[in-house]
Amino acid sequence: MGRIKGWATDKAYDLQTSMSSQARMRYIGDVMRWEDVDYDTAVAICTGQTDPVEHEYTLGYKMCDPIYLLAMNAQASRKRREAAVLHFEELLSPEELEIFRRDVMGKGFRDTFKRALRKK
Repeated sequence: MGRIKGWATDKAYDLQTSMSSQARMRYIGDVMRWEDVDYDTAVAICTGQTDPVEHEYTLGYKMCDPIYLLAMNAQASRKRREAAVLHFEELLSPEELEIFRRDVMGKGFRDTFKRALRKK
């Protein structure tokens, strides 16, 4: 039984890593298109390696992970959603945190996410 549980856990982690990588690559592609830049420049923008740092893009890069989005918006328990938001906020810089609270959480993000999830 232990081998099956271990195998299932490994597969779940592999799936999460794959989904996260795919989402980040799509986001980098979007930044390339929005800013009309090459791949390396888009990665630098997304990871905060530009001067000045473009916090809207670094926040978007962090938010595009589907596990965080699901944890913050799709869990049935309000307490678990709130805990996920607090955990995510700990990962943010002060500038990103301000943008997150003002432009994301204050604008009905959960409802928008749920509508988009239903469409898919």
